Amino acid sequence: KIALTYPSNIFETEPTDLVTATDGTIRLNLKVKESVVDGEYRIIAKGSKDGFLDGVGDTITFKIDASGRYWFAKCNGVSWLVFDAGADSAWEDGGAPYIEADGPNVMIGEIFKVSGLVRIDTTAYSIVGNGRVWVSALGKDFTFYDGPFSFRIVPCGAALDFLSAALVEKFTGGLIKDTKFLFQESNGSVAGGKLTFTVEGPENSSQGCNPDPKGAIWTPNKDRSWPMELAFMKVDDKYEISANIGVKDLSLGPSVCLNSASLFYNFQKDSAVFNAEMKTPWFEKGTLGATVKDGKPHSGKVGLTFNTCLPLPETPFCWKGGEVTIENFVNLNPFAMSIKGLFEVTGKPDICEFDVTVGTKFPPVILTGDASVRFLKFEAVSTEKPWQMESSVGIEFDMDKMGITLKGTTKAFHLGGEYMIEGSETRSVSFFNGLHIMGTLDAQLKVPNLSKELESEMGLFGRFINQYTPLNIGKVSAALNLVEAGEQTMSVSYDLNNATAGLSAEAAAIMRRLGKGTMTIDFTKLPSASAVSLDAGFAELYKAIFGEVESPKGDDDVQAVVTREVNVQDGAEKLVVVISAADGSLTSTLTAPSGTTYTASDESANLSYIVTPNGEIGLWVVDEPVAGQWTISVTDPGSNDSIVVYAREPERPFAVAATQTGRRIVATWDSPGAPSSSTVTIVATDVAGERTGTPIMTVPESQGRAVIELTDSTAGCEFHIWARRNDPRSPADADVSGTFTNPKSRLTPPTAVTATTSLDGRGTVSWTSSPDQTIDMYAVVLRRSDGSDTVIASAYGADNRATFETEDINGSTISIVAYDATGRAGCPSQPVSLVVGVEDLVQSTSDFGLAPNPAGDRFSIVLKKSTSAQIDVVSTLGGVVASFSTEAGVTSPLTVNTSTWPTGTYLVRVTTDGQTTTAPLLIIR
Repeated sequence: KIALTYPSNIFETEPTDLVTATDGTIRLNLKVKESVVDGEYRIIAKGSKDGFLDGVGDTITFKIDASGRYWFAKCNGVSWLVFDAGADSAWEDGGAPYIEADGPNVMIGEIFKVSGLVRIDTTAYSIVGNGRVWVSALGKDFTFYDGPFSFRIVPCGAALDFLSAALVEKFTGGLIKDTKFLFQESNGSVAGGKLTFTVEGPENSSQGCNPDPKGAIWTPNKDRSWPMELAFMKVDDKYEISANIGVKDLSLGPSVCLNSASLFYNFQKDSAVFNAEMKTPWFEKGTLGATVKDGKPHSGKVGLTFNTCLPLPETPFCWKGGEVTIENFVNLNPFAMSIKGLFEVTGKPDICEFDVTVGTKFPPVILTGDASVRFLKFEAVSTEKPWQMESSVGIEFDMDKMGITLKGTTKAFHLGGEYMIEGSETRSVSFFNGLHIMGTLDAQLKVPNLSKELESEMGLFGRFINQYTPLNIGKVSAALNLVEAGEQTMSVSYDLNNATAGLSAEAAAIMRRLGKGTMTIDFTKLPSASAVSLDAGFAELYKAIFGEVESPKGDDDVQAVVTREVNVQDGAEKLVVVISAADGSLTSTLTAPSGTTYTASDESANLSYIVTPNGEIGLWVVDEPVAGQWTISVTDPGSNDSIVVYAREPERPFAVAATQTGRRIVATWDSPGAPSSSTVTIVATDVAGERTGTPIMTVPESQGRAVIELTDSTAGCEFHIWARRNDPRSPADADVSGTFTNPKSRLTPPTAVTATTSLDGRGTVSWTSSPDQTIDMYAVVLRRSDGSDTVIASAYGADNRATFETEDINGSTISIVAYDATGRAGCPSQPVSLVVGVEDLVQSTSDFGLAPNPAGDRFSIVLKKSTSAQIDVVSTLGGVVASFSTEAGVTSPLTVNTSTWPTGTYLVRVTTDGQTTTAPLLIIR
């Protein structure tokens, strides 16, 4: 059903509730009253159907023309495209079947205007004429053509074919073909249109790119053209115009291929966007983009994928390609851009690879964003999965600190199958003194089942564990230490108490007995499975191959028993004995220093024994073994059978203290029992307690101390220290209390810094420049009350002032930092508080000004009038918390101490000349 609402007094009859025909349409013949005035009218139609929600309704606009001003082209008998002869004009008889109008403002489809003669063949739906064809949009005239023209009207709005050769020649100089105009119809009227045409390119261009190898002279084909369109959209009673050009596989000369290009221009916003993708013999792929607003460059981007990796100055990295977008051409203070690209280590692509999407502001040269990071490429392990670590992280690249911080999720270490370690990580990549990567992981460890070939390389304890794989060990912590030309290890601390799920009761008991341990991964040993050591947390007491055992002569029934003795020191937490038997017929006993011999598990003695299901490996585990000589006896061992005996010692304590004198820091620790292979790395970090930063020194743990001589690039102006002990049997980290300073000798800060701001946060900062000749620019740093820093402005060269905007007036300070051309930073100047100028205070609309507001420990009141005043500060409960009076002629600021006031909202009430004015005041801390 369709319900119609008509304009009043227009039609002689007004049928309202109608039902559609089977084809879903309704056809009406409405007779207009003779008294109706010419004009534009509207009918509202609303549909309904049982079982469905009612329609929202639609408006049908129509014109009543008794004067002959309008002529309509029809679609299926319905008028849709209007030809307007113009105000005070009408379509005249031009001789059947033509009608014609000759005026300054003939309109076609409510879009095109014609100044000149227009003749319409009302039966063939064709148009001829002579004059200027133009569009008026947003106060601008866009002329299509001026001269003789002709075209045909395609019914139902499909297109207008501009067939006149004269039009094409005049408008384009012969470079445009296939010209069509598409009207967009809505409810019987025109809502917009689109003009499409094809542009022939210049002589040395062609459509299509020859896929010859890079470096060749690409032979172009000869079809040199590309499409363009002009779009007209009706907004209210005006039209917006946009231009769009699209190019695909266009050869520009013999060696440049434009794979795609587009240009979009919006007349209303006066903005243009250009995007293109190309390839040349010099780079594999290139993308170009630019945005122009109000006739000025606004932003731009260029993206390149190179055949080689371009080195980045001052870093060990190179750029394989990507995209750079400059975000604020108009206001480059501070300069901002974003980068998408692929980076790797120059000349060493197998160390790491970064696929990043980051933004940066200069100063300082810090890039932050997201990255996919890959470390340690070993195609000998797997060509399908060559990287040993893959991470999805947030990234911060700091040129001043010569380092990268990564935080996110990671997958690490495999032998060709699934990754064994997955979890969250914090990692630092430092290039202060060669490439050094350190990290910590909170992860899950799952040991997969390995083939016999790989198992044979893992050692006897690893072979034992492999008999119970896949083994989900659960939550672990890991420490990563990768040095470009040195150690490349990861230490994983695990607890087999978490690995009992899915095991037999006997196997679960032995895992619980084993308890804590350390797995180390030495990436330099890959692709061999010996790279992973599951017994790194144990001290090896004894290891041997039994060798052939000669049986006693004359008595073949006598079995040979071979024994091995080990001495266990006092304080050992575990005694672990692993024995192999290649023929699967293992028989062994364990004798304690007391002389008691065990042939099986004994809970009362804190002792467990298990033989793997294949009978090839036996394992003894003793909790808190008695000090002394323990004896292992094996019956008839084979020539290739072996034994290894471990003890797990208590974790060694690790605490580090440090003192600073001038630019020397001395860090010390106790080192009894430190193995010769253990080292300690000292790390400088900005954030106390966080496992990131720059490794500044590594020394043997047995040395017990590290003496660090600070240079300008060792660390920041103010920093913290933590230390890592690199001992597989007892890895540990330690925080070092205190804050350390690095008074840099270059890039010295400016002096005499002053900063003033208005109540709305617009301010100016000035300073006396530093005499240091290496300074290229200054950064204005705002430190908020919560301790966070933000660069809010910058100045270059000899400039000694800058303007800024900030909303953080209360409790904030300003300091100036000097930078050189490479992005290295000096130490900040002495911080100064933001001061609100008296002139600004008295410009407020009230009779007085308050600043800062919100306030902390004090605020100031400035009176506009020079008369005497009574000032009261009232709490929300109505109590007067402070009162002041001023004498006539006093307009200097009155400072009020609020350090003892509770935080909250107060009302400041000022009475002058019998008039009272109030303003709210907020106290926060």
